[in-house]
Amino acid sequence: MQNEHAMEFNQTSFLATTSPSTIHEWSAQDVLMSLYLFLMIFLNHTPFVFIPNFFYILLATLFISRLITNREQLRINAIVFLFGMILIGSLLPVITGKAANMQLAISHVIRSFQLLSLLIILLSYLTNRFRLAIVLTSVASGFIAAFVIGVIILRLSIGERFIGLYSNANMAGFWSINTLIVCGLLLHRETIPDRSKYFSLFLIPSFICATALIWLSQSRKALLALFFILLVTLLGLFLRSKLRVILLFLSTTLFLISNALVSTVSENSILSRFAAILPQSVGVASEDQSVNDRLEFYKAGLRMIQDNPIIGYGGDAFPSIGYRYSTTFRVGRDLHSAVLNTYLESGVIGFISYLTIYAILIITFIRKMRTTRLFSFLLLSVITILFIQLGESLYLDKYLWLLIIVFSYYIHLVNRQHEVFA
Repeated sequence: MQNEHAMEFNQTSFLATTSPSTIHEWSAQDVLMSLYLFLMIFLNHTPFVFIPNFFYILLATLFISRLITNREQLRINAIVFLFGMILIGSLLPVITGKAANMQLAISHVIRSFQLLSLLIILLSYLTNRFRLAIVLTSVASGFIAAFVIGVIILRLSIGERFIGLYSNANMAGFWSINTLIVCGLLLHRETIPDRSKYFSLFLIPSFICATALIWLSQSRKALLALFFILLVTLLGLFLRSKLRVILLFLSTTLFLISNALVSTVSENSILSRFAAILPQSVGVASEDQSVNDRLEFYKAGLRMIQDNPIIGYGGDAFPSIGYRYSTTFRVGRDLHSAVLNTYLESGVIGFISYLTIYAILIITFIRKMRTTRLFSFLLLSVITILFIQLGESLYLDKYLWLLIIVFSYYIHLVNRQHEVFA
């Protein structure tokens, strides 16, 4: 009987610590964090990036003052430590004088250090579900604002591919797919359960904007990720439902109708994006010559690694000396692979640390899939991020690392919940 009372007390205590109305009240730290994340998502890829940067200075100053007065605690986990190792790896070429471009390499180190400080502040800030809700709500709100202003009002695009307020179409697709998975599911399912209806209504425009921008950006990786999300969702519904025959019939019918509609479009710009990776009988679109260029760039990157496999060349190495290793190199072109870029810029130390971060998340999510079905979708998100990293230079993207910090905190949150209920 005493053990039952103890368990009941522990469960009540846990619920109390996650209730925003009884425990957590808005503070200046919460307001600044919300404003910064909203503006960072909204303006980070625009000429007005100085605005979120200004709010970050205020946020960092307030965090340090709260740290000194013991109102906040400094938290560093394995993810932050490994990112610090990547930073050290990019610093070594500068110290040894082997950087391909010393000025750009130093600038890269400074940006990496700024990002490291942001990760520490974010991880230290995330202490309960209410603060997690603040982070995810701010991100989703900033994404909606960026979509409305960039796509609907300004109609910013590159050719037939809409980019909104983002730097390129692939970046737009990347932010969309992860806003859809991470912000949508975590915010709806795992932050403030007693306000689920409110957040469901809030997330409807977020889902609509994210799905629309994935389609309008014509990002192949994001479109494939969206397809697999739908596939996993339908498979889960199919396995749990008693109406499997009806679901199978509806899914097959929907697929056949969609295939018929798509095939009737003579010039489908979205399907042409996949022409270069389909069998040769389909044909190769002229725009997808970039696929062949990227393959040549990857070969050039591997040659650079072969020449310097330990220390690396420092930040922005490929745009600086890529012409020495590639006959198709064009000035200003990125390597279009964050994984190879990590090796080029921070050597073997940064490369191993970078892959270890993803290995930790993937292995942990696989182990915890039985805990809650949400981990299946978060695993899909991590794999999607890594897949996109293979083909895009998103090495120091703030939103990318924000997601990784959210992943690591959510793992900590679930572990803490199980310890309380044990």
